[in-house]
Amino acid sequence: MAWAMSNLGSALTTLGNYTNALDFLYKSLNMFNELKDTQGLMFVYGDLGLCYREQGDYKQAIQNIEEALRLFNSIHQTVNYKLAGMLASVFERNNQLDSALFYGEQAYKVLNDWSGLLTVLGAIHAKLGHNQLALEFYKRDIPSAIRNNDQIDMLDAYNGMANVYWHEGKTDSAIFFAKQALNQQWGRAYPIGMLKASSLLADIYQSKNI
Repeated sequence: MAWAMSNLGSALTTLGNYTNALDFLYKSLNMFNELKDTQGLMFVYGDLGLCYREQGDYKQAIQNIEEALRLFNSIHQTVNYKLAGMLASVFERNNQLDSALFYGEQAYKVLNDWSGLLTVLGAIHAKLGHNQLALEFYKRDIPSAIRNNDQIDMLDAYNGMANVYWHEGKTDSAIFFAKQALNQQWGRAYPIGMLKASSLLADIYQSKNI
C-alpha cells in the first residue's frame, strides 16, 4: 500500500495535481516510517522534493532531496546519481548554477546517458550562456529518451532547444523544436511541458506578428 501511494503521488506530480500528490506522498511517508523502511523513505523524500520543485518551493525541495540523500548515504558509500541529478535540477530552477553544475557533474560521472540529467545539464549551460554546449546535451537527450521511452525528457529537450534557438534569434529553428514538443504523444500527461512549448510559440508568433 505504501508503494502504491508513493507511485500515485509521483504520477499526480507529473500531471500537475500537486495538492493530491502531496497528500498521497505524505501518507506513504508515514507508512514507510511505521515500517522502518529506509529504502521506501528515501524514494518518498525524493518524490516530495520533485513535487515541491514543480511548485517552485525550492527550499522544501532541497530539504527533502537532501534527506533522501542522507538516508542513502547511511547505507551506501557510492554516489546516488538520481538524487544528485534531482538536486542539480532544483538548483538550476533556482538559478544557483554553481551548485547545479556541481551536482550535475557528480551524477554525470556515474551515468552519462541518463536523459533526465542531460536536459538538466542543457538547461544549466543555456543559463550560463554556453549555447552550443547546451544544444549538445539536449541533442544527446533525444536518443537516450527514445531508448527508454521517456517522452517527458524528450519533450523537455525539444523545449530546451527551442528556447536556445529563440534566444539566438533563430526563430525558424525555435518554432520547429517547439512544435516537436507539442507533437509528443505523452503531451496530455505532461501539461507543464506542453504549456512551455505553447507559450514559447505564442511569444515567437507575437514577435513576428504572425
